[in-house]
Formats: sequence, structure tokens, C-alpha cells
Amino acid sequence: MYRQIVVALGLLICVSPTVQHAAPYNAAETREDDGRTVSIRLDKMTLTKETLEVRYEIRNRSDHDIWICDSMNAGSFWHVDAYLASDNETLSIRRRFDIPMEGLGELPTGRYGRLWPGEVRTELLTISLPVLPRRVLSGGGPPQPLNYASRLSLEIGYYEEDLPGMIRALLRQTEEAVRSRSGDFPPSGPGLYLHYFGGLLYFARRNESVPNRSEQVSIPYTRQALKGERLLRLDIEKLRIPYLEQCGELVGPDLTPCTRVQMEFKPSALEFFFPYLDERELLSSEEKEDLSSLKNLVITDPGLLKAFADNMREPMDDMFAKDVGVAEVTCYCESERYLFLRIHSDSRIVNSKGQVFRYDTFWRGGGLPSVRRFVAQMRPLDLRLQCVDNLEDLWHRLRAYRTEPTYPEPQRWCDDIMEIFMTLTAMQRKDAKKPFECRSANNGECHYAMNPVCKADSPVDMVLLFETKAGWNQHGGPELFTFDNHDPKGGLVLLNDGTVKFIRTEEELKQLRWK
Repeated sequence: MYRQIVVALGLLICVSPTVQHAAPYNAAETREDDGRTVSIRLDKMTLTKETLEVRYEIRNRSDHDIWICDSMNAGSFWHVDAYLASDNETLSIRRRFDIPMEGLGELPTGRYGRLWPGEVRTELLTISLPVLPRRVLSGGGPPQPLNYASRLSLEIGYYEEDLPGMIRALLRQTEEAVRSRSGDFPPSGPGLYLHYFGGLLYFARRNESVPNRSEQVSIPYTRQALKGERLLRLDIEKLRIPYLEQCGELVGPDLTPCTRVQMEFKPSALEFFFPYLDERELLSSEEKEDLSSLKNLVITDPGLLKAFADNMREPMDDMFAKDVGVAEVTCYCESERYLFLRIHSDSRIVNSKGQVFRYDTFWRGGGLPSVRRFVAQMRPLDLRLQCVDNLEDLWHRLRAYRTEPTYPEPQRWCDDIMEIFMTLTAMQRKDAKKPFECRSANNGECHYAMNPVCKADSPVDMVLLFETKAGWNQHGGPELFTFDNHDPKGGLVLLNDGTVKFIRTEEELKQLRWK
């Protein structure tokens, strides 16, 4: 028997303890998020014997970016806190950093994602029942018999400020303060941020493994030294959620028996492979139209299916997925349906039991490169995006080059960046060289040149770096630019504010600010 949710007082939701399905949230029945510029709003909840799924929206009504905590990681596969609170009634689920850490575990790392002004993000919290504990900052306890939570409390941290810029400014100020003093600097007072972040160079290096750096930033846990995190909270009451205080084994989907895979993109392959708006700006109208028209795929190639199955073998645990760019995947063993999955563009897979598997890799395409191989036209686009990653990494290295905001001399810009990163961050040469090399170009140590006219305080839209033929320490103007590193032809430019653009014609090249 189904019973409709009764909504009252904003986010306080009452449901029957035996509810199997909850009707969509009706915003007209509540105050519109109390007029807050950043808000969370329940959209729909579904509770069955096997799963609990909560769909909600995070809305940014402000005139500036906000940065939302997407995940936490302490070297294990947990990416969120989920546990039964001390009242034995509340299932507490947290993605936030500005809280004390219980116990003496490894200090975690947090990843924050950008939400643009006016943007609305829909997320899914999906839990397989009974709920097993996840602990990153919360303390654990001994195994306990099955219990039932009557309340769900979801907490998500966010920063209203430009989080990457705020951290760079704090580290720059700290390094200036440390330089002005002699002797050892204790990990307190002005030296506190250096203690946790390691300085501008280490902060830049930490984030070179983060795909799409303009949209995400990785930060260390600072035991609440980094101030300013705010809180979004969603409370749902009068539930009956089974909770079991014991460890569980994480086993990813076994796709080895599959002989055929059918994929349906919702709404299309464009949103699936390019969930971020700034990524789509790097595509031509023809490329976007081509991917928008791709709705369905059938894969029978044994090599592609094996790569897909191999890609699934080492998942991490999660509970969250962004509801944008979804592919519904049906796997067949010969003629019989074998398995059904939902793949979300942020590299999460949700199975029919409500388990969420997370796949992270250190490259721009996300955690499931095997899926990108299903679409032949993705290869040149991925190479273009990896070239974007290179320029974003070089921009951050240049911005971290010295305590004062200045760039190296154009005649030595490659040498200077390499030298300082290898010396001060113990980076191996092969790793330090990676951002200099465009993978779609011919062999060479560096495929970028510096515009010598551009300084750190030059206009934000002035060209700083741009693609060229292979060469080290190259510098000059548009005469060095090349359209030949990519297919289809075109080249990337990095502007002084970190923006990356893909230039396709001589006319577009002339319109850029070079002086």
C-alpha cells in the first residue's frame, strides 16, 4: 500500500514507516528555501525493502561560484561518512570537512566541485539496505545487531568563496610571512596552512591528478584550520531504515559473461561524455550535434567487452551520483538478459540493488575509459581535453612559480618550471614533463610556447601560452601558433586568467589579445 509524503516546514518530511514509494516533493507546499542564495531541496524519495533513494537539488542563486564538497577520502575506498548517530535514531550521512576528526586515522583528502551562478545540480543518494557504516571522519564502534533508524540527516559542506583562489591567497600570504621570519616555523599561527598544504607548489602538484581542474579542487583535511565552510542540511523523519554496524565486502559488477551490451544515453552522449558546460565550449557545433544525436549503442566486439569487464574490477564505494548524463546499460549473456546498470557521467555506477560504485582515474576522461572506447569519435576529443589539462596544469605551475605574482623569463620558462618543481616537490622528471607534451602531436619535449608580452598582471584575456610545434622554451607571438597538433585541425590557447580556448581558424586567432 502506498502513502503520499506530507510536506511541512521546508525540509521536514513525514512518511509512513512501511512506505514503499514517496511522491515527488511539491515546492508549492513549503517556503521556497527560506530565500537563501544557496539551498538544498528534496525532489523525490523512494524506499523499498532493498534500497533507499533520495533525489535532491542543490541550487546556487548567488551571483558567484560556490564550491560543494563532492567526496572525502582517507586512503580507503570510503568517500562519505554514514553511520548511526549516538541517539540510535538518526542515520547521519555527511560530506563536509569543517568538523573534528574522531580517532587517529589517516587524514583524509576532500574534493570540492564548482557550482556556477544560477546552476541547479540534481544528485542521487542511493543506499543498499541494510545500511553498513562508512567512516572517514567519524569514529567506529564494535559490531552491533540490526537496528532501525527513524530519521535521515544529510549534511553537505560548501564554500561561498572562490575556494582555489582563496587557498592560493592564503598560501601566498603565509609564505610571505614565513620568509620574513628566521628559524624553524612551528605548525601554528601563520605557518598552519604550510603545515597542511605544503605551500603553493605542493598545492599545485596535488591537483595535477584531478581531472577538469577548472571544475574541481582537491584539498587536505586541516583539522578545521581552513575556515569558512558552510552547511546544507536535509532532514527526513519517520522512516524505518535498517542499519547494521559491521564491515561489508565490496564486490564490483562481474561482466565477464557478457556477450552483448546495449546502452541508452539519457538525454544523449553529449551530456554523458561532457557533463560540464565549459567542456562543451571546446567542441564545434558539428561535434556537439553529432554527440547529441547519439542515443543508443550496441556493443558486441569481444575486445571492447573485455576492456569494459576489466574496468569494473576495482571499484570504490560511494553513495552519491550526479543526475546528469546517464547511460542505462543492459548486459546480455547470449540471448538472455544478465545485468542492468546505470552509469553516471561522473564515473559512478548504480546497480539494481542500490549499490554505488565509484571509479576514479588520474586523467580527464573520468574513471571508465573503456566506455569512451565504445564511441570512435571520442578519441580525438579526449586528446583535446587532455591537452586542456596540460595547459591548466601549466597555468597553476606558473601561478605558483614564486611567492610574488610573476612569471619566469620567457627564454627559460620551461627550464625554470621544471627546475623548481623537481627541486621543491621531489617530482620525478618524467612526471614533471607530462604537462608540456601534447599527446596528439608528434614527438617532442614541449608543444607550447609563451607569449613574452603577457605578465602576471596583464589583462585577464591576454594569451599566455599556446600550442606550437615541438620545441623547448619557445616564446613569441601568433606566428608560432599551429593548427596541426589536433584532428580535426585546431589549437589551444591559455589566457592569463586560466581560461582555455580551442582555436579553429586564422580569423579566430587574430581576434585574440596578444599585446
